[in-house]
Amino acid sequence: SRGPTFDMRFGIDVCAPGFFVASAYSQANGASNQCYIQGMAGTSMSTPLVAGTTALLRQYFTRGFYPLGWANPEHAFVPMGALLKAVLINSALQMTGPEATKHNTQHINSIPNYDQGYGMVAAKMATYFQGDDNPNVLFVDGTWEEGCDACPKLSQGKTALYQIIPTSRATIKVTLAWYDFPAAVTISSKTLINDLDLTATQGTTRYFANGWTSTAGPNSLNNVEQIVIPSPVVGQAVNIRVLGASVVAGPQPYALVITGQFRKDSALFPTAVPRVTSVATDGAQALLMGSNLPRSANHPSSYVWECVSDPTIGLTAEVQGYSTDTAAFLVVALNTTACQSFRVKVVSDGFVGNMSEPLMYGAANV
Repeated sequence: SRGPTFDMRFGIDVCAPGFFVASAYSQANGASNQCYIQGMAGTSMSTPLVAGTTALLRQYFTRGFYPLGWANPEHAFVPMGALLKAVLINSALQMTGPEATKHNTQHINSIPNYDQGYGMVAAKMATYFQGDDNPNVLFVDGTWEEGCDACPKLSQGKTALYQIIPTSRATIKVTLAWYDFPAAVTISSKTLINDLDLTATQGTTRYFANGWTSTAGPNSLNNVEQIVIPSPVVGQAVNIRVLGASVVAGPQPYALVITGQFRKDSALFPTAVPRVTSVATDGAQALLMGSNLPRSANHPSSYVWECVSDPTIGLTAEVQGYSTDTAAFLVVALNTTACQSFRVKVVSDGFVGNMSEPLMYGAANV
């Protein structure tokens, strides 16, 4: 099961353990009604492993584990099939050894290649659970609702833009997948009907998918594209674009997955960031009320205060109350007498809320 296909697509997406995996084995004599365990090898072993992993990934989304890392019905959604495919591929780890590059010539020391596709499935690398030791952030776009009415999709020449801000030099991986329109049942030099192109830029550096270079241009063969940024510049925006380069039968639905260490702000996670619901002031102190996500065991981890009238003044806060049932919090801002107006945003578990509008002292602000 190696590539390439006749039109030079990779022909393989991911790999999984399939060499002498313990499996159920029935006796030839059905009358004895016995079942044994036997080591077997082949795609009949690796395929169930990937199928089971895919079922667990689907449950991850339908139970609402994304994006906060704990089961929350308010965040539950049905993922597109293309999204599950993109998550599997994004999770994959490059394999080494002679079999991993045995028949490969074009991409001998890189992935994807004709022998392993994007590598071996490792679902932990592309999922986030609160309190887990995986430091990566997961962002996905690929909701299936009401017959794909909510699916992200592109028409000819249209572009979707996603922006992330790296918080470390850790590798960023972006995976795009879509189910292409059926091609004619004929031998052709190219079977791809709808071509979407994935690119990324950080500063003056531009990245193309699947190892393609600026000289070769975008990939126009596969319906899966991936960009790996091995050492991004911290704090500098990475702009990720999906272009409907050639959409003959559209609009074309697609799914996108981004993993790495980047800022969890409201532009990426609008339903997950903590919110300030009201602020009141009496000229001496500010009383802040809000909601720490739909539910969280602890109050927000930090409050970013900014004195608009005099940025040199440092403001601090003291938590007065927090409800684990409603996730409502009550905070008093201190050191405010010298500040005529201020703004505030809340940070919880790395999720950054929006900065509020300037609030004036001396009168109530609600």
